[in-house]
Amino acid sequence: MPYKCLDYPTPAEVGKLDPAYMQSEAEIEYWLKGDDLAEARNRAKEALSAQVRRWNAADNVIGYTRAQEAESAASDREFALAAELWEMPAQSIEGTIAKLHGVLTLGIASRDCDEFPWRSLRSLMKDLLEMQQAV
Repeated sequence: MPYKCLDYPTPAEVGKLDPAYMQSEAEIEYWLKGDDLAEARNRAKEALSAQVRRWNAADNVIGYTRAQEAESAASDREFALAAELWEMPAQSIEGTIAKLHGVLTLGIASRDCDEFPWRSLRSLMKDLLEMQQAV
């Protein structure tokens, strides 16, 4: 089972046929309420604790959390720099192209997205590049 979670079978009394996806003791308490489910609640808490220990041990080896944190920091920096770029007035066609490229690079879901306004913005980028080469 991946990550710090638990797919735990809920007893029929809970009224949920599928296993409950639990990531915390609070969620275990929510799904397994009452004195009659105390034993199931304790087993679920033990199982979740064991899963978290396995995850943490594996994470220390493979570095998933460190990589995720580095990716998040890089993304934050990328958007901060883009915001600075968009705040600066373009002083040349190249500057305008750079700003538009930033919008296209950071804003579009995929290169071949044809939803509005991406097709129009790509067409504008092409026009600007052609104008710049003609100069």
